[in-house]
Amino acid sequence: MGGDTLPTYYKGFIMSELIKLKKGDKIITRSKDSYEKNLVHWQFRGYEPIEDKPQEDKPKKTKKKKDD
Repeated sequence: MGGDTLPTYYKGFIMSELIKLKKGDKIITRSKDSYEKNLVHWQFRGYEPIEDKPQEDKPKKTKKKKDD
């Protein structure tokens, strides 16, 4: 068996329970179970969970044409 080869049922299980952690500009992904077991460790290191919310679109500013 290859190192990256996982059965499809196992991939679905892992992918459904992932959590993203952020520290500054760095974002890492860990399993939710691992995060909950090591919560104090992640907080001590400065990581906090982020929610997958789409970023709000900023309204575009229009420039006025100068009359010559």
